[in-house]
Amino acid sequence: KEYWDLSHEKHGLQGGFIWDWVDQGILQAAGTAPIRDHQAPAADLVAEAQSECHKPGGTWHWAYGGDFAEPIHDLQFCINGMIWPDRTPHPAMQEFKHLVQPIISEWLADSQHLLVTSRQYFLPLQDLNGTWQLQQNGEEIANGSFDVPAILPGESAQISLNLPVQPADGEIHLMVRFSLAQSTSWAEQGHELAWDQFQLAAPSPPAPSLQALLPESLTHGRLSLKIADGAVCEVRIDGSVAVTTPIELNVWRAGLDNDGIRQRSSHRERPLFRWEDAGLDALTCVANSATPGENVLELQRIYACTASERAFVWDQQICFLDDGRIAFSNTIQCDESLPSLARMGVSFSLAAGYEQLSWFGRGPHENYPDRNAGAPLGLYHSTVSDQYVPYIHPQEHGQKTDVRWLALNNSTDSLKISGQEHLLFSALHHSARDLFEANHTSELRPRDATIVSLDHQHRGLGTGSCGPQTLEKYEVAPTRYAFTWYLHA
Repeated sequence: KEYWDLSHEKHGLQGGFIWDWVDQGILQAAGTAPIRDHQAPAADLVAEAQSECHKPGGTWHWAYGGDFAEPIHDLQFCINGMIWPDRTPHPAMQEFKHLVQPIISEWLADSQHLLVTSRQYFLPLQDLNGTWQLQQNGEEIANGSFDVPAILPGESAQISLNLPVQPADGEIHLMVRFSLAQSTSWAEQGHELAWDQFQLAAPSPPAPSLQALLPESLTHGRLSLKIADGAVCEVRIDGSVAVTTPIELNVWRAGLDNDGIRQRSSHRERPLFRWEDAGLDALTCVANSATPGENVLELQRIYACTASERAFVWDQQICFLDDGRIAFSNTIQCDESLPSLARMGVSFSLAAGYEQLSWFGRGPHENYPDRNAGAPLGLYHSTVSDQYVPYIHPQEHGQKTDVRWLALNNSTDSLKISGQEHLLFSALHHSARDLFEANHTSELRPRDATIVSLDHQHRGLGTGSCGPQTLEKYEVAPTRYAFTWYLHA
C-alpha cells in the first residue's frame, strides 16, 4: 500500500511492477519419483488434476525447481506470482485491484456528500452504476443506488446519497461500490470497478465489572477451565471439551518465502533463519506457577530458547465478568536481545467438529497488517476448511485483521472470542509445524482439530523474497506487550 500511496502522491514516480504475474508451476502426480521426462496428464484429466492442486493432500501438486531431478534450479523461486498456474487469483489480487482502482471516494461528513475522484489519465469515467450499503456491526441495515455522473480524468464530483437516519448504537460503516453499467471489451456488465468503506460511528463498549473468582471453582456459566503447569490446559462447555490443548504463547509462524527460502543457505540472514537460530520455533517452559488472588487467578510461565534462558516471561490474569465472559489479561516481557518476532499472541486447538466460522473484521479473504487495504470490514460466515489457501510451497496463511470478534461452532455449541482491542486470528486444520515441514500441498494432511491463533501483533508480509524486508512499523519488536481477550459460550 505504501508504494501506491507514494505513486499517487508523486506524479511520474515509477514502480509497482508485478514480478511475476503467474506461478510457474508444472502439474505433477503426488508421490511420483522425480524424472527428467515428466509425463503430463491427458487433456481430459488436466482440470481434475488442477483441482487436486487446490486441496491439501491432493493426488496432484504443482512442481517447481528440483522436482524433476534437474541439477541446476532455483527451488520455488519460480513460484512468486499473483495467480496460480491455472490462472486462479491469489488473495493478494484483491489487494492489488483495490490499490489501483480508477476511482477513489471520500465521505464528506459535514455536507453528507460523497466526493468521487477519477484516477484515470485519458478516458472519462462514465457508464457506471453506484450502490451504497449502511452496515451496523458488520450487518447490512439499509442499501440504495445512486447515479454516477461522467467525470473527466483527474476531476471530482460530489454526490448526494440520501442516507437514512443512522442507528444510535453499534459500529456504523458506509460501503460504496461502482460497477460497469454496460459490457466492455474487457469486462462484463456489472463488473465491480471500485469500492470504498467509511466508518461513521464507533462507540466505546462499557467496562464490565468483575465477579469474585472462587479458588475451588473454575466454572463460569457454561464454561469451565482446567489449570495445569501454569496454563489453561482445557476448556469445557457444559461438560464437553472444547479447547483440547493448553493455551500457549505463540511467537513463530510457518515461514513465508519472503521470510526466507528454507533450503537456501544464502538466506541465512533472513528472518526465518534468525528465528530458527534463536530457537523461537521450539520454546521450552522452564518455570510456571498458578496463584489465586483477589477476583483473579494469576498464572505465570517462563520460556527459554536457544538464544535466551529467559526469553519470555508471560504473566496471565484470569477473571470472570458479570456479562458471562472470561477475561484473559496477558503481559509478556521479551528478552530484548531476541530478533524481531513473527507474531505475539496465543494458540490452542479445538475439538473436532468446530467447523463453522463467523467473524466481524476484515475479509472475506486472508489479510495481514501490511496487506489488508483490499479487505473490507464486515460480518463474514465461512468454514475452517475454507480458510486453507493452497500456496504451492505451504506456508503461513489464512489470517484476518481488525477482528472485533470471532465464533467457532459445532453442531451444538459456540465458542466466541473477542478482544479489548482488535485481534488478528487464523483458524486452520493445519498447525504451523505441519505447514513448515511440507514442501508441496499434496504432503499436507488436514487435522480433525481446529488450530486457533489469536494475535495481538503479527509481522507484515513484506517483499523480502526479492526486495526489502517489511517496514519497521509492521515488525513485532522483542519488547513488553499487554493485551486482553475474552472467551464466552
